[in-house]
Amino acid sequence: MWKKIYLATLFLAGCETVENSPQKSGAQTLSELSTTTAQISASEITKDDISSVTQGSQALGIDLFKEIRKADDGNVFISPVSISSAFGLAYAGSAGQTEVEMAEVLNFELPNNRIHRALGQLQAIVEDETKGQLFDTANTIFVEKTAGLTPAYKALISDNYEAGPQSVDFMFAPGEAIKTINKWVSDQTRGLIKKTVDEKSVHSGTRSVMVNTAYLKADWLSPFKASKTEDGDFFAPEEIKTVPLMFQRHRYKLMSARGFRAIELPYQNSTMSAVVFLPKSKTGLDDFERKLTSTKLSKWIEDLNEEKIIDVDLTLPKVDLKYQSSGFDELLKALGMTTAFSDFAQFPGRLTDTQRTKLDKVIHKTVLKVDEDGTEAAAVTAITEITVSGTRYLKDAEVFRVDHPFFLVLKNNETDAVLFMGRIVDPMPDYKAPGIENP
Repeated sequence: MWKKIYLATLFLAGCETVENSPQKSGAQTLSELSTTTAQISASEITKDDISSVTQGSQALGIDLFKEIRKADDGNVFISPVSISSAFGLAYAGSAGQTEVEMAEVLNFELPNNRIHRALGQLQAIVEDETKGQLFDTANTIFVEKTAGLTPAYKALISDNYEAGPQSVDFMFAPGEAIKTINKWVSDQTRGLIKKTVDEKSVHSGTRSVMVNTAYLKADWLSPFKASKTEDGDFFAPEEIKTVPLMFQRHRYKLMSARGFRAIELPYQNSTMSAVVFLPKSKTGLDDFERKLTSTKLSKWIEDLNEEKIIDVDLTLPKVDLKYQSSGFDELLKALGMTTAFSDFAQFPGRLTDTQRTKLDKVIHKTVLKVDEDGTEAAAVTAITEITVSGTRYLKDAEVFRVDHPFFLVLKNNETDAVLFMGRIVDPMPDYKAPGIENP
């Protein structure tokens, strides 16, 4: 059966009114908002435009990853391309210093008449419905029924993100609104993500919740045989863990660089792949991460693409983990996106009412599963917004044994867009080998 990646990103909720706004009264009109200026046609988007948003997404992912690592030594797994696409919905309608800082942190380098179209086109490119693979995205915005969206914003998200608004009653029936949002996400992710928002993030003061989801299911091009999976040692930082280790001899692209090796594992139609970056030393992941930059990651992937396919004896751990960060707002502030979270935030291009809003909390959760058939993963990012006051093999094969912490990238092969990325230091935190009693 097909294994799945589910991805749900970006929830923005606008909340209670705050008086005495520090913003100048008056007023930029909607026509003056650069993030909602007229968009060029999809046919005018170039390969350079797609490369710009792809590289920007990857750079944002690595920036966030390194901020997370300052306080987290465990598993870290995030979705850069989804975070970038989702934040496009938040960026639209921003103005002034808010817009400037968001563009810088999000690595949005294209002019505003191209950025949203390019993000939308990237989503269209990475969508995939081929043999053994399915990747699909969906966008919507849940709007307080007394608020509504500006015509320009509604047109922008419809034309570029295919996001249609849904009217809900946050003010007098927030509980029902929460159920509506969670059901929509659950439907889009085929039930993997059942609960995303709750009464702490959505309440009677909420004005809007913007949602981006993506759904992927993919089988390995060369599945592992379950009969060859055996429990073995995985050298985690604090202890030697017992985890199921899958094995097969197959032909893969493999590269060796200073301090690490990398292997590409294609999914069934070879339009998406998993790339494992394995430090040569069992304790070498920290050193790999210190060297990691967006430019180097692109170069390493490019070098791997140029390698010849060779015979490899591959040992890979099964993975079953969950990752959660509730402090993405602080990470983004540390990267320079401060005004958007302050009383000086400017988001006048989204809602039709006069209430001014600022971003409040950003929550990111992921799930990753890797087994003999393929890969299953999920991600959700929540941002609350409050208002301001059959081949013959060689006799000897290259050995690639993933039995210690490694860095994992799941990517689209046409654009090399990073769908997921992160460090795996404990592949199955809750696994108990047969015969081992729970403590």
